[in-house]
Amino acid sequence: MNMMKKNQIRPLAATLILATALTTQSNAGERWYTSATISTLSAVYSSSEQRNSQRSNSLLLTSDYLDRFGAALFYNASTIDFKAINGIDSDINQTTVAGRLHYRFFSDLLHGSLTPQITLHSISNDDATKLSDGITAIATKLTYINNRRTRSLDFEYTLSRYPNNSDLEIGQWSASAGLPLGRRSWLTITPTLIQSSNSDLTQGEARFNSIKLDWLHWFGPDAVLGLRQISVSLMGGERMYAVDNASFSVYNLADRQEGSLQLGAIWRPIHALDIATLLGSERYNNTTINNQYSQNYLYLSLTKHW
Repeated sequence: MNMMKKNQIRPLAATLILATALTTQSNAGERWYTSATISTLSAVYSSSEQRNSQRSNSLLLTSDYLDRFGAALFYNASTIDFKAINGIDSDINQTTVAGRLHYRFFSDLLHGSLTPQITLHSISNDDATKLSDGITAIATKLTYINNRRTRSLDFEYTLSRYPNNSDLEIGQWSASAGLPLGRRSWLTITPTLIQSSNSDLTQGEARFNSIKLDWLHWFGPDAVLGLRQISVSLMGGERMYAVDNASFSVYNLADRQEGSLQLGAIWRPIHALDIATLLGSERYNNTTINNQYSQNYLYLSLTKHW
C-alpha cells in the first residue's frame, strides 16, 4: 500500500497528536467524558459493471470536557473488490486518518451557544491509476443551538484536494436546520452544494445539489431490550466527491451518487456500552460507461463510554 507523503499529513498531524493527548487524559477527572468505538461495514454492489463488494473496519476515539471542548481521532482501513477485466484485478486497499476539534461558546446575546469545529482527513490507497490516492480534505463548521435545545443551525464548508487527478479541487457548502418533532424526536434538514474545479473530471458537471433529511427518535431508559434510539436518513439529488464529516466519510471514487436511504438503531444492553447497527442503500451512476448501480451495506459498531 502506498504511504502518505509528508506534505499531505503535516496539517493533520498536530490535530491527531492533540486528540490523542486529550483522550489519554480523559480519565483524570469526572469532568472528562471519553468513548472508544470499533466498527465494521460490509457492502455489496448490485448491477455494477465494475465493483463486487466493499469491506471496512474503523476505530474512533473521542474525548469531551464538560460539553465545552472536544477532540476526536479516527482510523479506517477498507478494501473495494473490483471485477477482473482481461484478467487484471484492480482491487483498492485504502487507509483513512482523520481528526476533529471543537470548542463551544455560550452567548447571552444569542440565547444559546456557538460551536466552531475543524475536521481534517488524509487518504492513502494503492489505486493503480493514482487518481483517488493522496487526498486531503479540510472542513470548517459553525453550529448554533438555543438554550432550550429546540432549534439548531449550522454552516459547513469542506475543501477536498485530489493532487493526482490533475489537481482537482472540490468545494462543498452545506447548511443544516434542526427542530424537534414531538417530545422525543428530532428532524434535521441539510441542503448541500458541491462545486468542481474541473467539470471534465466530474462527468461533465461542475455543480451538484442535494438535500438530506435525518429523523431521530429517542426511547426512555425502560425501553425493551435497552433500545436507545432509531433513525431514518434520506438523501435526494446528486452528489460527487462528497464528504460526510459526521461519519468521517470521503467519497473519493468518481461516480455520481443519486440518492440514499439508511435505517439505524442503537441499543444499550448494559451501562456505558452501546451497540449500533445501520442498514442502507445508495444509488450511483457512472455516466462514462452508462452504468447505474446501487451499494447495499450493513454497519455494526460497539462503543464503550467512560
